[in-house]
Amino acid sequence: MNNLKQAWKNYNISANILKKELGRTSNLVGEYAEYIICEYLSGELLTASHQSADIETKDGLFYQVKARKTTKSATTQLGIIRSWNFDFLAVVLFTQDGEIIKALLTPKDVAKEYAKKKGYENGFVISTTKKFLEDQRNIDITNKIK
Repeated sequence: MNNLKQAWKNYNISANILKKELGRTSNLVGEYAEYIICEYLSGELLTASHQSADIETKDGLFYQVKARKTTKSATTQLGIIRSWNFDFLAVVLFTQDGEIIKALLTPKDVAKEYAKKKGYENGFVISTTKKFLEDQRNIDITNKIK
C-alpha cells in the first residue's frame, strides 16, 4: 500500500510540474505533443481557445495537433476535429511510458480522406489505421523528434 501511495504522490508532483511548464490545459499528452511539434516547426503556439489550429509557423501555415498514448498497437482514434481551418494535421502517438511511436505531418486534404463524420460530436474523427500511418503523402518526422 505504501508503494501505491508513493507512486500516486510522485505522479501528482510530476503532473503539476508538467502543467506549470506546459501551462495551457490539463491534457498533458496533447500539450506535450503540441510542445514538441512546435519546437520541431520553430512555430508559435496559439492560444488554447483558438478554433482550429494549435501552431502557426513563420511561413503562415497552421497545424492542428492530435496525440494519444496507445497500448498494444498504434491503432487508436484521434480526438474530434470540428473545423478544417488548418493546413496540416500533426499526429503524435506515444507508448504508455511516453516514448514516441509515430509522428506525422498529414496534409489537410489527406486527413479529410480518412476522417469519418461523427454527428453526435459535431465533427470528424480519424483512426490511426495501418493504411493511414503508412500513407506516402504523410511526412514522417518520428526519428527527427525522438
